[in-house]
Amino acid sequence: MSGSPARTIVVVGATSGLGHQAARRLAAEGHRLVLIGRNPSRTEHLRGELPSATVITADVATATGVSRASPRSRPAPTTSTR
Repeated sequence: MSGSPARTIVVVGATSGLGHQAARRLAAEGHRLVLIGRNPSRTEHLRGELPSATVITADVATATGVSRASPRSRPAPTTSTR
C-alpha cells in the first residue's frame, strides 16, 4: 500500500474476470473489502479465498439485489472490546 492508509473498497463483479483480479490485488495491498457477486457458488469460493473480506451474493442490477447489498439491510458487525 506504499504508506497510504487502508481503505474500504467495494468491488462489484468480484467473482470473475477483472473484478476478481482487482479484489485479489486490493486484498494483498491490505485494503478492507466488500465483494459482491451474483453466483452463489463463486461467492462461496471467494469467501474461502479472501476470508478477511465481506462477501455478499447479490445481483445489483435489480432493486432486490441492491437492497441485499446495502449495509442497512444487514446487521452491524460485532467487534471485540479487548
